[in-house]
Amino acid sequence: MIRAAMDAIAAYERTLSAALLDAVSSIDGASVHGVTDRDRLDDRVPTVSFSVHGMSASAIATRTWRSTVVWRAQRSHVRTRLILRLNVVPGGVVRVSLVHYNTVGEVARFRETLARIVAALAAEPA
Repeated sequence: MIRAAMDAIAAYERTLSAALLDAVSSIDGASVHGVTDRDRLDDRVPTVSFSVHGMSASAIATRTWRSTVVWRAQRSHVRTRLILRLNVVPGGVVRVSLVHYNTVGEVARFRETLARIVAALAAEPA
């Protein structure tokens, strides 16, 4: 019974991963760092690191404090070697993590929030 429950959680988290990948990929200029192949969702968890061309991760993440969706910028965490290898420094990456109690509706709300933030940042003078 425990195995069946864990399998059900894993299947649901694959659904969340696909929804999150679709959400980020729908944003102009956004790049997902990591596995994006929908046939390989077993190789990932519902955590996505991404960057948006021309925008710093901290600028994006800071704007979430004004919304009901919160995620964080990642520049100097444990994964610094990965960030350097991906060559996304100095802008860093934004990381969004979901778990089995999140919903696809929350992913949709995240996407709407991200789209608003990216549009606002793009409209700011350089």
